[in-house]
Amino acid sequence: MSPPVLTFQDEVRAAQGAGGGDGAGDADVNDDVVQPEPLDMSFPRSGFQKQISYILLFPLIFPLWLTLPDTRGARGKSWDSPTKLVSVFSPTI
Repeated sequence: MSPPVLTFQDEVRAAQGAGGGDGAGDADVNDDVVQPEPLDMSFPRSGFQKQISYILLFPLIFPLWLTLPDTRGARGKSWDSPTKLVSVFSPTI
C-alpha cells in the first residue's frame, strides 16, 4: 500500500491546525493563501545594512531577474521546471 499523497491545501491545513478531516474549514483554505508579490528591485531608501546588501547582491540577482521568469504566480507555473534547471546549471557556465 502506497503512502497518501499530500496536496498543497493539505499542507496549509496541517500548518494551520485545521486538518481534522471532517470537512470543516475546507471552504476557507483558498481564501487564506496569500498570493506572492513580484520581486522588488528598487534600491532601499532606509537601512545602511540593506543598502550594502543590495549593492553586494545586485550583480548576482539582476541577471537572474532578467533571464528567469517569476514562477511564484499562476502565469509562471509552466516555467517552473525549466527555471529550476537554468538556476542550477547557470553558475557552471
